[in-house]
Amino acid sequence: NGVDYWVITHPFNSNAFNVYLVTAAGINTTPVISNVGTVQSNASGTYQETIGYLKASPNGKKLACAIYLMGFWEIFDFDNSTGIISNPIKITTQFNNPYGVAFSPDNSKLYITFSLEAIFQYDISSGVAATIVASQTAIPLSTNGGGLGAIQLAINGKMYLTFYDSLHLAVINSPNNPVSSCNFQLNGPDLPIGDTCFFGLPNFIDAINPYPSQSYTASLCSFPSYTLIANSGNSNYQWVNGDTTQSISISTFGNYWVSYFNTQGCLEVDTFHVTQTQPPIVNILHDTSQCSNLVTPI
Repeated sequence: NGVDYWVITHPFNSNAFNVYLVTAAGINTTPVISNVGTVQSNASGTYQETIGYLKASPNGKKLACAIYLMGFWEIFDFDNSTGIISNPIKITTQFNNPYGVAFSPDNSKLYITFSLEAIFQYDISSGVAATIVASQTAIPLSTNGGGLGAIQLAINGKMYLTFYDSLHLAVINSPNNPVSSCNFQLNGPDLPIGDTCFFGLPNFIDAINPYPSQSYTASLCSFPSYTLIANSGNSNYQWVNGDTTQSISISTFGNYWVSYFNTQGCLEVDTFHVTQTQPPIVNILHDTSQCSNLVTPI
């Protein structure tokens, strides 16, 4: 409903999901229980099967679960009006250590990290297991650093990843796109001096935006300055340059995003693509005149 939250847990040695409703009145301590999917058990004897992220899609309609050491991951349907989880799809991989998971902002792609080995992108838009498996595409990596860790969708529409002992976060700049154009960047934002990555990232809520974010394109020849204005009636504006006003003035081409809370309290992110276009070519024509008293024979 754009106001309340679900807290989703998964007990060990079970295939149950316990889903708790959180409202302004508090936590409903009686969970919605869905027994669905694979039993997560201590097959290794080390309890490392408890490792792995559980994430909801931005539209609140899907769940993805990575299960370390068990060689597969699962995706489910989630009814965000009832809390019921259903329709499990189990995807087995050649790697046995899935860890981080994150959905693309448009809910069409799922990214999974496999510690020490790979980042895979899956197209989940079909909802068909065989089609999802066939869409598996690895993001090329060129690093001799530590293992892969968590992956997190940010409010600017990008995804950030950790590599153990790295001085940077990696970044997927365009996660809605196929791997060929997702613009993966191994050395993204620098960490503060003296800090290094471990495996985890804060488990922010991805399913916070049931309303589609907007994208606008302005094609200009040139300009000394141009004003970008976000939708009115909202609150907590935050532009890419740090401004907190409803509008900003720009002087260069590029992409500019603004996040804000809409009137229903939900976070939205709008993106402005300010692109350069070539001015039209104008052919200068000579004036043509004709004397008014000219007589033309028929």
